[in-house]
Amino acid sequence: MMTSSSHSSLRASRAQAMVEFALTFPVIVMLLAMLFEFGRYVIIKQTAVNLTRETGMLAVRRLDSPAATNFPNVMAAAASIAQPVNLTNDGRIYVAQVMRRASDNQPAIVQYGAFGNLSANAKVLGAGLGGVATLPSTVNLQSNQILYVVETYLRFVPVMRFGFGNLNSTVGETNRVYDTAYF
Repeated sequence: MMTSSSHSSLRASRAQAMVEFALTFPVIVMLLAMLFEFGRYVIIKQTAVNLTRETGMLAVRRLDSPAATNFPNVMAAAASIAQPVNLTNDGRIYVAQVMRRASDNQPAIVQYGAFGNLSANAKVLGAGLGGVATLPSTVNLQSNQILYVVETYLRFVPVMRFGFGNLNSTVGETNRVYDTAYF
């Protein structure tokens, strides 16, 4: 038989458990939601890395001259590689062939292609065809050397707005994930 003191003690512990649950449940749900969003970001970032790498590898496969690379075919292949991301609406990819100009020793963009409707300006290839590529100091382009540059932007729109900060400076201007590769 339960005494009144043990009955009130049981009721008090139940109330305490309910209060603890009410305080911890929102925190747990928030952590799970943030984990979900971070997982989505990692998937989009990995898609951008894979897309950049695969597109670059397609671009460097040429027959017997640098002019043999068919950039429209490379762009069409990139669109299929990007799945599940719709590259036409949610991405932008730039592919270029860069060679050092003999006249001024600058890295000139000699072949250029872009695909996708995402509003994103190329960081390395911003000058476009015939312009000078902005290569990082770690890339040393020799004369008569061909360099392929691929820049990829993919849209990342969080389902839940948490303010991830800048996620290592890869998600910044209007939720775009950026990747670049040099071949």
